Amino acid sequence: PFELINNSPFEVTYTIQFTNLGETNSGGLIPFDCVPAEATIPAEERKTVTLTFAPDVESLHFAAIIKIIVPNQKEKMEWRVVGRSWRQAMVLYDSSPESHTAPLDVNRFKDQMEEAEGQSTISLERTFPQAVAQANEESEWELMIGNCGGKGAGDLTFENLKEAEELGFSLDPAGGKVDAGSKTPMTVKYKPPEGGPLSMWNEIVLRGALKGGDPAPAGGAVVVQIRLRGFVPASI
Repeated sequence: PFELINNSPFEVTYTIQFTNLGETNSGGLIPFDCVPAEATIPAEERKTVTLTFAPDVESLHFAAIIKIIVPNQKEKMEWRVVGRSWRQAMVLYDSSPESHTAPLDVNRFKDQMEEAEGQSTISLERTFPQAVAQANEESEWELMIGNCGGKGAGDLTFENLKEAEELGFSLDPAGGKVDAGSKTPMTVKYKPPEGGPLSMWNEIVLRGALKGGDPAPAGGAVVVQIRLRGFVPASI
């Protein structure tokens, strides 16, 4: 809830509009709402307005500008709201700056519809910069492990970390426990291993699982698949 305050000696009628929309619900409806969206505030009084967020799909890209419009307005009254939504408490997502500006995939709801009755899968991928590897330097990619539930800890585990490390990939931390209402950054690093006479690309799919939290994942766990690619320069 937030309050609109009328400091004038006259009653004021306001209207709330949403602009600059990001993601919408699957049916095209806006996931944000303000109640009441239009009302009259008597002189020297205030009005409580409730902002709600009701998504019906998983997405990191819900956003809108809330605009408060009143007659004879001289100054803008607006601010940006953002929202994220998942079907379970435990989540893993790309928190790097470039992920926030990437265009939305037109097929972004396809997997959600197919997985509605079964086990969910989170699939991420990263190709580390070739130029950095060519200089034999380390690259990093930041992910976020979160638990957006109100109670119950959860955890993220991986089953083939040793194989990934042999190819030059590492995680810091390598998963772990996340308490309710908190989140933990996880950095994926790549340092090219010693190469051979020819340059090549190392590639692996890290396999893991998110478990726990409240609500818990359907099927007991969310399958995690992280495809990593890193360049290995030739050793001269």
